[in-house]
Amino acid sequence: MAFLSVSPVDQGLDCASSWVTFSCTGEHVTKSSALRMFDSAQMAFLMDRLVRVTVDDTRKHNNYCLVERIDVLNRAS
Repeated sequence: MAFLSVSPVDQGLDCASSWVTFSCTGEHVTKSSALRMFDSAQMAFLMDRLVRVTVDDTRKHNNYCLVERIDVLNRAS
């Protein structure tokens, strides 16, 4: 899971909070895909990089919206 600085709710999505899931149990995406996205989120945090995420509010895991894609950006973006 990850906490987004811009709430999905504020972007008009039907999400419970700013926390989102990668579905690492494999319920919505493969476990390996979920773990890669989670690893990318951790790497971005450690390197002080920005990320862009695509969130799907129609698929939820334990009531948290699903991240479909994560892009790690250059800090200047």
